[in-house]
Amino acid sequence: MAPEPETRALLDAGATLPIETPPPTRYVSGGGVHLAFQTYGAGPIDVLLLPGFVSHVERVWEEPRCRAFLSSLAGMGRLILLDRRGIGLSDRVGFNPSVDATAQDIGTVLDAACSRRVVLFGASEGGPACIKFAVDHPDRVAGLILFASLAKGTATHDYPHALQAGQYDLWLQQLIAVWGGPAGIETFAPSLSGDPQARAWWAGLLRAASSPGALKGVLEALRDMDVRQLLGRISVPTLVLHRHDDRAVRIGAGRHLASHIAQARFIELDGADHWAFAGDQQPVLGHIGRFVGSLAK
Repeated sequence: MAPEPETRALLDAGATLPIETPPPTRYVSGGGVHLAFQTYGAGPIDVLLLPGFVSHVERVWEEPRCRAFLSSLAGMGRLILLDRRGIGLSDRVGFNPSVDATAQDIGTVLDAACSRRVVLFGASEGGPACIKFAVDHPDRVAGLILFASLAKGTATHDYPHALQAGQYDLWLQQLIAVWGGPAGIETFAPSLSGDPQARAWWAGLLRAASSPGALKGVLEALRDMDVRQLLGRISVPTLVLHRHDDRAVRIGAGRHLASHIAQARFIELDGADHWAFAGDQQPVLGHIGRFVGSLAK
């Protein structure tokens, strides 16, 4: 099926940014860790994107759909990308990076980028650290976007929206066993799983973003995280977006976030892709654009 005209326009717009010249990568040191980050675009407000457990600020620009999505975000305000500690071009660390440590990384990068007002966009496992930073620094955060995210890494009797701990550990073992290929793309982006170029890009991104040993530490930290106690303390405007048939993070996790954050707006989207840029981008970008636009006034 051919993309809708709006999506095609986004892809064409994104293609104007040559793959060979992504935004320059800069480094900043905080807490003894060197963090890689980029800024792109301009505007009255910043949008900081923190992805899930796979991140590489340079390789993300190589995929046309992802590049189009990032370029569209940069049209809403200055886009800030970062690789959290332990991932991508940032320092590998000898411990499991916690939510608190990643939230500290957000602040370090915002300081380096001289950011005054920011919308935090936490995708998947990037959401909890954005929640933590928004709670601790509401004066710096204009708004919070949580896409396909969750408040707790594993299921318990009072939180059925994630994998059981044993299931999680089995999934982690399986992921590490096939690291080097397009591991998990059928789960993360079923609409792209049959695309040879997307599969090759994802496999390369995984290899660039982490190694099996480093990945294990990052995902063990995510398995053990729980920010449910912070949700009631979020005081900034919040938009929660989740695709109904997401195969990686269940829709119930998104509903839980929205129901426990005061005055959060919850949008349930069609589709099964976990990645925001996969599938139909237009509804995602439309909701984000209206949300960011209302805060930039």
